[in-house]
Amino acid sequence: MTERLSISEPILFAIGDLADEQGIEAYAVGGYVRDMLLGREHKKDIDITVIGDGVAFAQVVEKSFAGARLVVFEKFRTAMVTIGETQIEIVGARKESYRTTSRKPIVEEGTLTDDL
Repeated sequence: MTERLSISEPILFAIGDLADEQGIEAYAVGGYVRDMLLGREHKKDIDITVIGDGVAFAQVVEKSFAGARLVVFEKFRTAMVTIGETQIEIVGARKESYRTTSRKPIVEEGTLTDDL
């Protein structure tokens, strides 16, 4: 039997609504989801993966929240939107590979499965 998670974070609902309006698939991933699954207190740090351009979607999110601040990390195709005390990292689904001489990833657009 699968247990349903009770998500009550208003920012997640608002971001979900924005994704729907934009026709974008958006998924909460990472530590926030892990902590919810384990019944731990979850921090105000949420990772969102979108199918498509994560930076462009982050710009939409920033414009939709009064006082939001956006920082873009173009090389890695990621963006951080800070809304109040909540930090939301938004990325497009991607595939990463590494050179043996570097810990920095080579980032390419990928599928949700690649990203997971």
